[in-house]
Amino acid sequence: LQNTDILPTIIARDRLFEYDLLPELGAAQFPVLILHGEKNRVVPLQLLQALQKRLGGEIIQIPSAGYYTYLDNPEEVTKAILGFLGQN
Repeated sequence: LQNTDILPTIIARDRLFEYDLLPELGAAQFPVLILHGEKNRVVPLQLLQALQKRLGGEIIQIPSAGYYTYLDNPEEVTKAILGFLGQN
């Protein structure tokens, strides 16, 4: 690993996988929007569907986007957020 500055970030990210907060979550008392890039290989859609089941809300798949939906397809992300806000 050449870039040692990123090492703490990688360690912190990996630690997040040790915790499961889903059992502690209840239904949200506010509208929830979950964005997922259709090419996202980091966070499985099934995980977000479980989150949606707990919180309620809506999942929107962002086309031509991976993990960083807002960078990969900012136009669709903006459209999804504005549409969601317009409905709620």
